[in-house]
Amino acid sequence: MELERSFVEPGTLRRPGPIGRLVRLVFGATCGWFLVSLILAGPAQVATRFPDIRGLWPWAFAALYLFSYVINIGFGRTWGRWPQVAVIACAFVASILSYMAYETFWGPPLAWFMIAWLVYVYAHLAISFFLSAILATPGCEMRALPHLLAIISSRPPIEHHCPVGPLSRVDAWEANRRSGSKNER
Repeated sequence: MELERSFVEPGTLRRPGPIGRLVRLVFGATCGWFLVSLILAGPAQVATRFPDIRGLWPWAFAALYLFSYVINIGFGRTWGRWPQVAVIACAFVASILSYMAYETFWGPPLAWFMIAWLVYVYAHLAISFFLSAILATPGCEMRALPHLLAIISSRPPIEHHCPVGPLSRVDAWEANRRSGSKNER
């Protein structure tokens, strides 16, 4: 992860246009949908059915993949993959506690850890996507919360190139499309 090289000065990156903002809204709604469905299913119900919950594991693996980006970019850190290592270590400890208390590695301590962690990750993602769409945050949507704080405190926001996902390509395509249409006039 070369996150530290991807932070750039304010004004370096273009703000997303209407299509990029719409895509961010869709991603925010998708993360919000998962979060709401997890909460409506009842965390206690989810914990009792864990790990046999159909459809949970793709969301968990996506969250694990994105977690370092959420922490590093969202909080302006350069910890590399350590956030992922920390989550795996915590899950391992919760699994050991599950085994000690319930004689299964898939017991309630691991289930509750997974639920709490997934709620955090998808709440952070949903809020970031929605704010990024509203504020037209340049670059990575994980900078939306710091962007809002910079606006409130009248400081220039630090921008970041989006390292994963389709958003940087959507933004580049939209910027080229807009600049191409201006050249034709």
